[in-house]
Amino acid sequence: MKVAIIQGGHSSEAEVSRMTSVGFQQSLKKLGHEYKVFEYEKGFEQSLLDYKPETCLLALHGTG
Repeated sequence: MKVAIIQGGHSSEAEVSRMTSVGFQQSLKKLGHEYKVFEYEKGFEQSLLDYKPETCLLALHGTG
């Protein structure tokens, strides 16, 4: 399965989000899934669309 992981953001919880993303990455690797990590920032949407994931995992925390 082709998975996009969305992490980071602009909240004070951005670093917690990145730690959550690492957990997702470890699990997906162990399960043999293809994945790519996307930083939630201005303009990331086009990169996400170009990757064409089958599903997305949101590792975002906090507000905004």
